[in-house]
Amino acid sequence: MPNRNHISSSQALKLHESIWVRGEDPFSVENGAQFLRLHLYDVPTILVRNEYKQIWDVMQRLRTRERSHRRDFLMITGHAGIGKTFFIYYALARCLQEHIPVVICLDSSNSCLFVADGPREVDTTMKSYRNLSKDTIVLYNSDWEMNGAFMGLPRIPAFAVHVTTIDAKHWDALDKDAYPVIWIMGLNTREEVAQLQALQERETPKKCGWLEHTAKEERTYTPVEVFDLLGPCIRVCEHHSCTYTSDNLGSRGARYVLDRLENGGKHYNTYALLSMMLNHDHYNILDNFFFAHPLHPQGDPRTAFRLHPFSLGFSVPTLFLRQQLAAAFREMALKDQLRFADACSGSPQIANALFEPLVLEALERHPRGHSCHVLGRGVGDRTADFHLGPGLVLERVTDKGLFRLGDNRVYVPLPGMLPGISAIVVSEGAQRATLLHLDIVPTPNRQDWPTYKRVGGRKISKRTVCDAIDLFPAEQAREMKWSLLLPTTKDQGRNVKVKGNMVLPEGYPKVDIGWMRVGGSWELLEVLHLLRTSDGDDLEITAETESVPTKLLRW
Repeated sequence: MPNRNHISSSQALKLHESIWVRGEDPFSVENGAQFLRLHLYDVPTILVRNEYKQIWDVMQRLRTRERSHRRDFLMITGHAGIGKTFFIYYALARCLQEHIPVVICLDSSNSCLFVADGPREVDTTMKSYRNLSKDTIVLYNSDWEMNGAFMGLPRIPAFAVHVTTIDAKHWDALDKDAYPVIWIMGLNTREEVAQLQALQERETPKKCGWLEHTAKEERTYTPVEVFDLLGPCIRVCEHHSCTYTSDNLGSRGARYVLDRLENGGKHYNTYALLSMMLNHDHYNILDNFFFAHPLHPQGDPRTAFRLHPFSLGFSVPTLFLRQQLAAAFREMALKDQLRFADACSGSPQIANALFEPLVLEALERHPRGHSCHVLGRGVGDRTADFHLGPGLVLERVTDKGLFRLGDNRVYVPLPGMLPGISAIVVSEGAQRATLLHLDIVPTPNRQDWPTYKRVGGRKISKRTVCDAIDLFPAEQAREMKWSLLLPTTKDQGRNVKVKGNMVLPEGYPKVDIGWMRVGGSWELLEVLHLLRTSDGDDLEITAETESVPTKLLRW
């Protein structure tokens, strides 16, 4: 890792003189994106994420409250490699611009205080921090190492901002001794990676984000192409070369995760799984498959007052990773598959993230295909049933403008492109389109429906369904048969209690609602049906308009 955990006295003095005293602006706008250049040793040009500005606004609101009416401090966490540490430099620059006293602490041995008189080093101890004025902001980073200094942050007069990893040890300690406001940082977007790629072409490799050991002339994939393969993490996109993506990442990764699950106990809760996301000897295997992100929908408040098992969601975000993960499971002995699924049973988020690639694997590889049932007709009427596969081919969709219609294709969009829709299957001579909602479907005769409602059940808006239809040529889309299905490995037709279909705005075709039975035994899929309902509970797909949710289906 680059050494970004120390600011020398000479660097601090230059920074104070240029921004605080002379009023130089370290920010610049290039190609529609904002960048930050602080000219510190080993700190690259930083892309200012829109989320940084949102967090800064939250900081300002919190620090202006009376001490007795505000939370102890702000804690920022999130997936590895998405720019949490870079936010500290962004906040430092904003403080210097606005003449706000600020302490930046990048490790337990170095704290630098910037005030009007100039910068000076201060001890990274609670005794020293307690002497800070109440208008001071403390920017404290424990993302690189675990140390105990942050535990005293709630008891200092200054307002503290703590940046940390997704690590159960941190969370447990904070839950016992403090009540921070928590911000879970979102994953990087394709547009952000594209801006960094453009920056790379303008600047020398040494000053381009996370370039470390891969020379520019050796790169086969661009950062945006790596994003499409390996997922929404700036560090991964800027650092890894084609040799990394061509390795058998799946086998090594799945075996490592299995070993870690089995070493710590049979059942894991979310905290225990999060603790596995710490560094090990080579790289974070779990990070490379399961991307942690906030569960809050886009636009909802992004802060919380306590961390809990349902603060985070997990996804396996790209078709490449899904295929690698599913291939690794296919190579395991059945007993290992079952042990893996059993070990994940305490974490519905991880189970959902595993379920999706396994269903896609079944779609592509099962020799007999999959039975689909459409609701909305008379009891026992199976005339609308249809079959998907065999012979389906998976294709990734990274750009709506590049979508090209083909037959017997499973189109898998990037995360966020069609929220709640994991895949679109085109079949029957390109005359049928099937939208798949790949959350785990609870099985009957069990309990714990509230857990499913909190963790799974991604809502599917009518707008998203219309966006999926708009991928297709308009005339052809109106002539095709459309269905929205939930996959299940058990025949649940007898449990359907209400029938219905999705009525879209004028000009769009009717979309039937139904379920798909994943073909074959697929024992691992059976075990992954971990979330349960009692006989009296119903499973629903919710189609939302802008304001009023509409129930479409009960099971």
